[in-house]
Amino acid sequence: RFVFEPLLQYLTLYYGVFIGSFSVYDIYDDLITRTVEGSDAHACHQLIPCCLPRCVGLQFVIVALGFQSLGLYFALVWMSST
Repeated sequence: RFVFEPLLQYLTLYYGVFIGSFSVYDIYDDLITRTVEGSDAHACHQLIPCCLPRCVGLQFVIVALGFQSLGLYFALVWMSST
């Protein structure tokens, strides 16, 4: 058994949560609050005209939060089983 295993698991969990929360903030900042013609949300809106750009940003945030929650759940299950 590796001596630093618990520390490594908590460090990996912290790093993953930090990166995930920053990505959710970046999606919120770039796609929901800012409405610029050259953004990703406007590009998706041009491809699929029925979704407004803010709705595209909201969909991205929901998917990002879902993956963040799933990753956090799997990490906690993995840490509790060892």
